[in-house]
Amino acid sequence: MVDLLGVAPERVAVAPLGVEPRFHPIHADPVMLAHRFGIPPDPFVLWVGTPEPRKNLSVLLRAFALVRRRAPHCSLVLVGGDGMEDRDTARELELLGRSVIRPGVVTDDELVALYSATTCFVFPSLYEGFGLPPLEAMACGAPVVAANRASIPEVVGDAGILVDPTDPDALADAIERVVLNPQVASDMRGRGLARARDFTWDRCAQHTIAAYRAAIDDPR
Repeated sequence: MVDLLGVAPERVAVAPLGVEPRFHPIHADPVMLAHRFGIPPDPFVLWVGTPEPRKNLSVLLRAFALVRRRAPHCSLVLVGGDGMEDRDTARELELLGRSVIRPGVVTDDELVALYSATTCFVFPSLYEGFGLPPLEAMACGAPVVAANRASIPEVVGDAGILVDPTDPDALADAIERVVLNPQVASDMRGRGLARARDFTWDRCAQHTIAAYRAAIDDPR
């Protein structure tokens, strides 16, 4: 708004979204995850979204291929619809074979279980208007590795690891820091839970009401 339309910064109000109360840490039964989704009882990295270009799935797949060299038992779970992959993404998926698990679209309860059980949630999106998945993941106690682009740093803050989403090596290094170091993962879980508590729908409503009142008081 400021850069492209020349709007004065003091006339821009930001109302961050909230996270639904149902997103909270639960005990996810490994037997259920194995039976329902085919996820083995080993560390797994989770991604949630649709494979459109801005979600940057192809770079995540290249990064995960690097992670597998040091963590060969780690799986990558891709949640969401399919059918939009480009040729490069399809090739990367084929190369990774059975190390990639695709549950498809899941229920909210299943998503909470996956967020709660994952070793590391990864969100390398190139652009987001807000970025609810990393917030939901943090609310469920998942360590988050995310892109340092657009609105994502405003959501994740210092509770996660922010990296250049176009650099597979940097993304792989960040994932490995979490997957291979339980202490790092534990620290990130705590910081993520604390961060997520700042994002409520009540706070979003209060910011929105304040913006409307300011506009009414000064309708220039």
